[in-house]
Amino acid sequence: MASEGLVELLPNRGARVTRLTVKKVRNTYDVMAALEGLSGELACRNISDEKVATIQRLHETMLDHYRKRDLQPYFRVNQQIHEHIIAAADNDVLEEMYNNLSQRVKRVRYSKKMTEDYWKRAVEDHEAMIEALQKRDGPMLGRILREHLCNKLEVASLEGMIEEEEDELPSRAVSS
Repeated sequence: MASEGLVELLPNRGARVTRLTVKKVRNTYDVMAALEGLSGELACRNISDEKVATIQRLHETMLDHYRKRDLQPYFRVNQQIHEHIIAAADNDVLEEMYNNLSQRVKRVRYSKKMTEDYWKRAVEDHEAMIEALQKRDGPMLGRILREHLCNKLEVASLEGMIEEEEDELPSRAVSS
């Protein structure tokens, strides 16, 4: 788990869950956005009509959860859509790197703290993704995917889900 960035090993102190800071999440999202963008471009070159139809069905299910305001099922299907696009890129290295990074920021990306405006914008992004995928417009899908992910950082930091600054010093024990 340490090699995946999920825990930090502290000398003579054990391990702790890695703290998410704005800088760490921003850096992770920058790389993930590049990978998602590339996956969209590659998916448009490689995807079959059947796989597009599968993603379209998932999208309709996601919209149903959105209309009902069922957040957790919405997130689950949303994640499946992104995973299907990544898989359609047919690039094992890209998929492995993306999955590793995704685990690091999962608690931010699929959180319960989401404003109504962000949720609406995310659904609009997904509508545009489906359209670009159906047209096999790789550059457009890549651009949408890059922007879509980076919007989540703004919401997460506003909601106090991640620390504003790096904690450069190790935690000190409080003595009585």
